[in-house]
Amino acid sequence: MKKLPPYKYGKRKRVTLFKIFFIVFLPYFCYQEKVAKPTKQIELTAKAHYILDLQTHKVLFEKNANTQFSAASTIKLFTAFYSKELFQNKQWILIPKEATILHPLASKAGLQKGEYYTYIDLFYAMLIASANDASIAIAIFANGKESTFANSMTHWMHKKKFLNSRAFDSTGISPQTITSASDLGQLLAEISKLSDFYETVFLANATIVSQTGRQIYLTNRNKLATYKNFQIGGKTGNIKKAGQCFAGFIKNQNALYAVAILGSTSYVEDLKRLMDNL
Repeated sequence: MKKLPPYKYGKRKRVTLFKIFFIVFLPYFCYQEKVAKPTKQIELTAKAHYILDLQTHKVLFEKNANTQFSAASTIKLFTAFYSKELFQNKQWILIPKEATILHPLASKAGLQKGEYYTYIDLFYAMLIASANDASIAIAIFANGKESTFANSMTHWMHKKKFLNSRAFDSTGISPQTITSASDLGQLLAEISKLSDFYETVFLANATIVSQTGRQIYLTNRNKLATYKNFQIGGKTGNIKKAGQCFAGFIKNQNALYAVAILGSTSYVEDLKRLMDNL
């Protein structure tokens, strides 16, 4: 068989190698340019953290950001985001018996079986007061069972590329409900684009009203609303396996940051140290 001349073979080989390099490595460089890696580290008590500058899209600090941890009540951010796609704000939702049978120490709004509240009021209760009864009511009204809702939300998470997250409930009470600091950080980036959602996590309190007129006063469970020139708003969580958790925002006049902290011994002290270094 007649062989190709060396110079032609060499040319064709170089073109092939170039194509391989282009296809394999270009996406990597593009991703690196879009999400810059942190240039320094910060020591926090949290097992994992992820801090994203929402103006520059630069990750400022991260540790174990893609490692899965029990989510505790930070999962309610996913429950809220997902359920907003299912309901209109003024839709009335029935409070089932299952939503009112909770551990005495579980955070709740005090909803009663058979009452009706609008979706937006339960949304406020879930995010401001970390109300497990509100979260369960939304889940059961949406899918008939909380476990079915959790399965549907997990599929939605993975479709949206929150691949480190999995829901076994709507509240985060189950230690099997997991997420990662990076998933929470990317969810917060999406939340920041929705003004009604974003503004809710900064509210200190609110009042919700049942269809019959019964009022419930809600108080935000976040223990650190301000620090120096910063405002802090977000969702806290705390179960034994998860430790203290926080997923939310830090802002001042010049900047806005998404912050996810998982497995902390003191999320308040971690937030203070973080803000001292911003």
